[in-house]
Amino acid sequence: MISKLYISYFVVCFLIFCSCSSTKFSNKEIIPIDFRDDISWYPPEVYEKYDYFYEGNKIGLQNKNGKEILKAEFTNIRFLNAEYLLVEKEKLNGLANIKGEIILPIVKSYYSIDLFPYENPVMIIASNSDNKEEYYNIVGKEIYPPTNSFELRFFEAFSHNNKNYITLGDGFPKKLFKVENDTLQEIHFGEDSWEFVKLKNNLVSFYTEQNQIIKRGFYDINTEKNIILDMFRDYRLNEKTNEVWIKTDQFFDTIIDSVLNVKPNPIKNISKIDE
Repeated sequence: MISKLYISYFVVCFLIFCSCSSTKFSNKEIIPIDFRDDISWYPPEVYEKYDYFYEGNKIGLQNKNGKEILKAEFTNIRFLNAEYLLVEKEKLNGLANIKGEIILPIVKSYYSIDLFPYENPVMIIASNSDNKEEYYNIVGKEIYPPTNSFELRFFEAFSHNNKNYITLGDGFPKKLFKVENDTLQEIHFGEDSWEFVKLKNNLVSFYTEQNQIIKRGFYDINTEKNIILDMFRDYRLNEKTNEVWIKTDQFFDTIIDSVLNVKPNPIKNISKIDE
């Protein structure tokens, strides 16, 4: 026969165990992502696979099976896309990935941390409290010195056919870089270049200076070739054909096709193109 003392001891131990377990469980508050964030732009894999959780006033991240990804040691966590998250500790922030790895250490106060491009990013652009932009590859290695582009907001970025380009520099002139293999590869056009604009699809236009003469150039993302022309009166993009129509005098008498061949316009005496 089991003694009353043994039974009492067992009951006390059981109650202590239950008390400890329930206390630990009650300290962890699960918050589904769709109840905390505006998920209108989130891909389903975010809010269908993950939950935030709180321990006290700190927030962490776990998957739907309860596996912890980021410990509850942050003051804020926010998805930037399906793979990367902005993480904050007090007034400092950084970047983490869905594997729980910290990509940008939480040692600075950034106004913003952006991914380029948004889907399948190859580059991180972080705007710091000194009004400078910092440039990192996707594993957090700096790939270009900080610039004042954040204050001036002159940089342009564009993608086409899985090729990614960004213009950087403090004011003018600018430099065009191809983002590839975790590096920035400068594309050279002349002594100085500026005002890079993606017209449509594969065509990028820009100004450049050669021998102290300002010229207009066009860059083909597909072939990575460029053409430099003397200044002309006007140009317009024919969006249907992906051609640039050039007005050298009174009419749009010259065409640059989608692969940068220059040829006469077969349509004569066109002086105006509807916007």
